[in-house]
This record gives sequence, C-alpha cells and structure tokens, in this order.
Amino acid sequence: MKETRIDDANSSSQRSTQNSLTIDASGPSPEDGDECLSRLNQELCRLQTQWIQNDPNNTGDGLQLSLSPEIKKKIKSIHIRYVERLAELQKEQEEHLQILSDHGWFLSPDTDIKQLRNLAESLGVDAGSKQDAISSHIRKRIDSIECELSQSYPNRSQIFHDAFEAHRAGKYTLSVPVFLTQADGIWRDQFGRNFFQTRKRESTLRDCKKNLQLQRIVTTLALLEPDKNNPIWVGELERGSSFDALNRHQVLHGESVDYATEQYSLKAISLLCCFQGICQRVAQ
Repeated sequence: MKETRIDDANSSSQRSTQNSLTIDASGPSPEDGDECLSRLNQELCRLQTQWIQNDPNNTGDGLQLSLSPEIKKKIKSIHIRYVERLAELQKEQEEHLQILSDHGWFLSPDTDIKQLRNLAESLGVDAGSKQDAISSHIRKRIDSIECELSQSYPNRSQIFHDAFEAHRAGKYTLSVPVFLTQADGIWRDQFGRNFFQTRKRESTLRDCKKNLQLQRIVTTLALLEPDKNNPIWVGELERGSSFDALNRHQVLHGESVDYATEQYSLKAISLLCCFQGICQRVAQ
C-alpha cells in the first residue's frame, strides 16, 4: 500500500513540475547572469522538496528510483545547463575583471555580473571619460564601504575613519598611502602572509585554489597572479621611464610625489574592497 501511495504522489509531483522544468531546462539567456544559476538550482530544489513532502521518509536513492525517465532527463538537462552556465559566467567574470585590473581597478569577487559587465564595458569608450563609470561606482559607495570595512575589522576602524575623512576632504596625500597599507593589513590578518612578497603571494593563491569552497573567487585570484603586470604592483623593471599610474611601491617608499588625486584614492579603495571580498569569503 505504501508503495502505491508514493507512486501516486510522485505522479502528482511530476505533473506539477513538468512545465516549469521544461521552461528552465531550455536555459535562460546569457543576459540573466547569476539569475540563471539561481533559477536552475531552484528548479532542482523544488522538485526534491515536493517529493520529500509527499513522504518524509523518502531518500535520495528513492527519488532516483521513483522518478519517471522523462523527469530524470529534465533533471539531467538542468544540471548540464547549470554547469555550462557556471563555466560561462566564470569566463565572463574573468574577462571583465581583467579589463578593470589592466586599468588599476579592483572589485569584490561577489560583484554582480551585470554590474561588472557594465563597468568593464565603460572602459572601452573615449579616454576622456573612460574612468567615469567605475569612479562613480566607488564614489557613491564610499559611506557603505567604510561601514563594511569597520564592521569587518573593528581593530582598524579608527584608521579607516581617519583615512576616509581625509579622502572626503580631498587630502589624498594622506588617504592613498593609508588605504594601501590597510589592504596589506587585512590580507595579512586573513592569511598571515604579505601579499606583496611574490613567493608568499604565490603560496597563498595556491592554497586558496585547492579549496573547493572558494571556487567563486578563483577568477579574482587568477588576476592576482605574479605574472599579471597590474600597474598597482608592477615591479621597477616593468614600469619603465614612461610609467604613469598608481603604484604601491612608489607611493609607500616615497618615490612618487604626484599620487594625490581622487582617482588614485578611489583605486586604492577598490583594492581594499577586493581584498575584503576575498578575505571574507575565505573566512566563511
């Protein structure tokens, strides 16, 4: 009798989910970004939840045995689409982050893909305004960034307060070096290593990439590899005589005296946001 009751319930569950599964298995458009992954995952969870609700004693093995070949095929289709879309998003994320990084900008690995796409694309317009979108993005979030950093690192809250006050007052000679040193500090807090020492950075990145729980930040970590000649940490030999960008070593070692601009201060803040996003994800 119990077997018959479960079969009846399964038939009902299959009928109730069949249409929605058919729609989502076809795959939302690439423009849906992370929403695509969320919707595909929701469909799988909904099917399993409905089936378990019919009988709390059901198991995963029982689910596989009781589902019809048609529903199993739809589940497989959803799973394949999920994996494909995840790979697509990771590739797209890396491309956009690379563009930003090439211009000395950084963002948290949790940045929405649509926003990331828009900011990266904005750097492809005329040189006169190509920094405006990303600058505006950071500028509008100044208060929330300071609050998040202070809450995440209360022992550094007074330093953050003073640095952000200097930034708001246009005293970039003070804000830029402090933001850069605090990026160093929160990285060391999390990993016990100095990010800007090549061998220690390599070791940290290798450790992170081995952790399956950190796959979402892999694309961001890839941009922090030592062979990426990012202007903010590029070495002396790579800088050359015509180098004109924010560089951590030049600022903190007194070589640069023309770093006091709002844009450089915003870039230093963006590095803080990137490091915070990575460290917070690792700490979870």
